[in-house]
Amino acid sequence: MKDDIVESVETLVRKGMIEEAIKIVENLQENFDKVIALCKIAELTRDESFLEDAIYFLKKIKDHDNKAIGYGEVAKVYALLGYEEESLELFEEAVKLTKNLNPVDKAITLTILANRLALAGFVDLSLEMFQNAFAEIIELNIELTKKTDLIIQLAEILEASGDALDSENALKFYEMAQDIYKNLKLGQREGIIEKKIELTRTLMHTSYPDIRKLAYEGRFIQALHEIEKRFGGNNVIPLLELTAWAYKTNVFERLKLKEITMEKLSASKLSDEEKFKVVQLLLEIDDTLKAYEIAITLESQELREKALVLIGLKMIDEGEVRFVEEKIFPLLSDEKREEFINFLKNLPIA
Repeated sequence: MKDDIVESVETLVRKGMIEEAIKIVENLQENFDKVIALCKIAELTRDESFLEDAIYFLKKIKDHDNKAIGYGEVAKVYALLGYEEESLELFEEAVKLTKNLNPVDKAITLTILANRLALAGFVDLSLEMFQNAFAEIIELNIELTKKTDLIIQLAEILEASGDALDSENALKFYEMAQDIYKNLKLGQREGIIEKKIELTRTLMHTSYPDIRKLAYEGRFIQALHEIEKRFGGNNVIPLLELTAWAYKTNVFERLKLKEITMEKLSASKLSDEEKFKVVQLLLEIDDTLKAYEIAITLESQELREKALVLIGLKMIDEGEVRFVEEKIFPLLSDEKREEFINFLKNLPIA
């Protein structure tokens, strides 16, 4: 289906012009296109009756690959609307249809279905299906160049799946794609995915894929606005994560972001767990003294000492041994101080 048709349907639905969107569907010639358009309407309106219409047209599709993909699309939207049981049944039907395909089409279709499973929120099932699709490709009796192209296509869909997911789950897809790019020695692709992995690890609490995308593209002001919109007053950690990424990429906006974040931090009441995360992020932007200031307010001795050890390691790396001896060692228990000293003794000499 052409992307412009999907965009037209989406635009009309977002404007509340449902009848006009339905007319576009009625004028489509291919049943597969009708299925995709109806799924988009169902997703945006959160009305499952459009999925029932989609299934009606789905049953008319003759070729098994489009039919399987159509089932996957309907299944995805059912899951997004909260109907997990119905969704899994439809995904199962989609997989059954792939058994009637030739080996190449089967591998491609399984890859697409794996993506739909990811978008539906079935992360573990999705990763398993990606692995199955990869195994199918490896077993294909085709030219090496064609096989390589299929593997690259699978990696790209893995990456796209990660782009659409929260940070914790995105990492699983990015790392699988990274392994493929690395093994195929695709340096440029590997560089891109490495940046996405580092960004995702940095924005672990922020998590939203659209905010990650804005940060990846360097659109920090838009990302800042989205954080304020999504997190409201409880936005210190997301702001610090965004600031940490700005420092890692050395962009001009990092100074303004830090200024805004420090203002929010001074006015925030945080739990010990939140304070510990703040300490970690402050160390990433090299604000060691502020990290120390936060660390000594931790009520939990365990978290306080963990934070102080992290700060101590950073200080020693910066050559501030005296600060560690005078400000950190006195606040550590005898056991923790001895552990810290023994750890330092075992560090390799540069």
